Amino acid sequence: MSTVIQPFINRLKSIKDRLPIYANKIVLENAELLIHLITQNQLAKGKDTSGSIVGVYFWTTEYKHAKDPYNRPREEKITGQPYNFDWTGELFETLSVRTNANKGEFSIFSVSGKIDRLEKIYNTNLSDLTEENNNFFNLTVLLPELQKIILYESVVGLI
Repeated sequence: MSTVIQPFINRLKSIKDRLPIYANKIVLENAELLIHLITQNQLAKGKDTSGSIVGVYFWTTEYKHAKDPYNRPREEKITGQPYNFDWTGELFETLSVRTNANKGEFSIFSVSGKIDRLEKIYNTNLSDLTEENNNFFNLTVLLPELQKIILYESVVGLI
């Protein structure tokens, strides 16, 4: 025997199976925000994925390397300041986002491979969001967008 709510229940089961696809679409649509979060809230402040400072500039960076007229950094390097990972701009300019619907995850990577090289040099993860940035994205973007989709898909054609 079928109930009045059975079509809605069936629809929700169907939506559940498609949630990873919807989530991946939302992530890709908001790739610029994800890249902004990792570049401006993490890397530009010298933080790795755990939120720890990776390292600070030595006096040699400020007074010798950064003064090289053929290889000047885009941003000033001050002794004691956390690394900002922005010397030539290559890292920030080559970041991109890819998703994996099967695993329900995404990754931020550098098309040039720069972030992989830096992770090896500093022996730390730089390419994932901190817990704070991940929570921000999930609560302000992903969850509200998924809620809209679920609400719409659960009633379209049934009401």
